[in-house]
Amino acid sequence: MHNYFAFLGKELMENLRTKKLLVLVCVFFSSAITSPLLTRYMGEFFALLLPADDEIGQLMAAALGAMTWADSYAQLYGNLGQMGALTILLLFMGIILREKSSGTADLVFTKGLQPSVFVLAKFTVSGLITLAVTFASVLIGYVYTLLLFEYAGSLVHVLMGGLVFGVFLLMMLAVITFCSAIAKSTPISAVLGLAAFMFFGFTAIIPRIGRFSPGTLMAAFPLEITAGRMPDGLGVNIAITVAIAIVSLWGATAVSAKRHSD
Repeated sequence: MHNYFAFLGKELMENLRTKKLLVLVCVFFSSAITSPLLTRYMGEFFALLLPADDEIGQLMAAALGAMTWADSYAQLYGNLGQMGALTILLLFMGIILREKSSGTADLVFTKGLQPSVFVLAKFTVSGLITLAVTFASVLIGYVYTLLLFEYAGSLVHVLMGGLVFGVFLLMMLAVITFCSAIAKSTPISAVLGLAAFMFFGFTAIIPRIGRFSPGTLMAAFPLEITAGRMPDGLGVNIAITVAIAIVSLWGATAVSAKRHSD
């Protein structure tokens, strides 16, 4: 446990020094601020740009202007599920690969650090940073939605929706960690992580089985929970998502241990 907390502190300092937290804050917070604004004023914006005699365009602008607080969260999770998740992929795609390439991993292993501690500490720090920024972004989105629409749903339901979305991001982090462990270069790690992200997104739209895909936790389930509805299959979906995360971390540990033994 002493080695775990010592390496945990090293990882935290390294993440702060490389400004990963700052990048995540900029991307997530900008989405949290702009999503309610775009939802609220998109109709007025289009109405100003379109000619007055463009009846179809004016009807579209009127429809956009009739958006509600629920649409604000749809915009928020749409942005976070795309730009946010891709930012996490880009920031952490070399989470283990850099240590392997520089020889740092071999060095800490010779000092008695277990591969499981090595992987778990890295995942813990990146996961805590991601969850903290996610919850802060959801709260910012809630406040802006409340100011712009005068109602933003139940705060408890909003936070629960953010938690479910955070579970998906943690699973993606675990998958990215595994990809970084097995890849021989950063581009390969990025391609593998992107392929996994696209796979989860694609399976989420498949009829019947889509509700059990981790990709559903990106937007569909958080939006239902935010609206006060408990989605069917949520428990099974979370169980599958957590299982994928555990297997990914186990795989990253096994690969790291094999490398050390070789």
